This record gives sequence, structure tokens and C-alpha cells, in this order.
Amino acid sequence: MVEKNLYFSLSHQQQIQQRFILIIKVALGAGEIDWAKQFIETRIILIDKKHQNDFYNYAFGLIYFHQQDYNAAIKLMIKININTPQYVVDYKTTLLKMHFELNELASFNYQSQTFLKYLSKEKTLNKTHKKNVIDSIEFIKILFRYKNIKSKVSFEEKLKTKKIDYLISNYRDKWFTEKYMQI
Repeated sequence: MVEKNLYFSLSHQQQIQQRFILIIKVALGAGEIDWAKQFIETRIILIDKKHQNDFYNYAFGLIYFHQQDYNAAIKLMIKININTPQYVVDYKTTLLKMHFELNELASFNYQSQTFLKYLSKEKTLNKTHKKNVIDSIEFIKILFRYKNIKSKVSFEEKLKTKKIDYLISNYRDKWFTEKYMQI
């Protein structure tokens, strides 16, 4: 049904790419992993040939992330070479989440520092979006600090002092809420 409602227009490559990833995310949200895999395999040809590998890796990286196969997801997502800010923000944030899941603090620190440098130089993202992304990185840093403490009160206080508690209540990414509930 999603595929029928979100038709592709071959003349607008950026729209095709956006819809391609959106369809994968919708399918994963609906628990349709097999459908998403089949969609990637059959519809990747709609992506411009020079970007097919990147979007293939991106889409399957999202699937593996959703399946909690973080090592497989990281192997694919570190190969992505897409420079569009929208995608960089999405797949870099997903990479940071996977480093948290794998308890790889050193990798997280390196990736987050390079990501923050990228964000400071990126001029096309609006202030609000940039702030949300920076806050997401900070949230994951705090998660690392409180991962083994298991004190929800001190964790909540830290989120409030950093003014990033909105990530749990207003953010569209359920990963943050799930991690919050586990503390």
C-alpha cells in the first residue's frame, strides 16, 4: 500500500531517494522486514546508478539496526558516501546509537566529534534541526554515563539541566524513549 501511495517520479532523483528511505522506515515501523528487503532488492534500480550502493547500504543498515544486528548495520553504514545533510544527519545519528548499543564508547566519541565538526560547518540545516541533532548526541553521551548507574532520578535531572528532556516527550524517534525507559 505504501508503495502505491508514494509513487516515484523518474525526473526527480532527490525525491526518489527520500521516498525510498521513507518507505523503508515505514515498512520497518510496521514490522514488515521481509517486505522492506524485497522492496530494496526490486526498487534499488530507481536510484541513480552512482548512488545505488550507498542507498542499498543505507536501507539494509536501517533493517539490521531495526533487527538489532548492530555489527552488520555498522559494516554497511560506514561505507555510505552520501553528502546530502539530511542523510548525513540520519545515518550518522543511527551510527551513534549503534555504538551505544554495542557499548563502544571510544568509537562513539570519535564518531560524535567528527559529526559535531560536520554540524558546525554545515550551513544548510536550520538552527532548530541542528540543535535537535546536537541534543541527540548529548543525550547518547548522557546515556553512556548513566548506563550502569541505573538511577532514573539523577538521569532525569541531568537531562533537565542540559535542557534535552524534550527528546523523550516530543521527539519522533522512539529509540530515545526506549533507552530512557530502560534506565
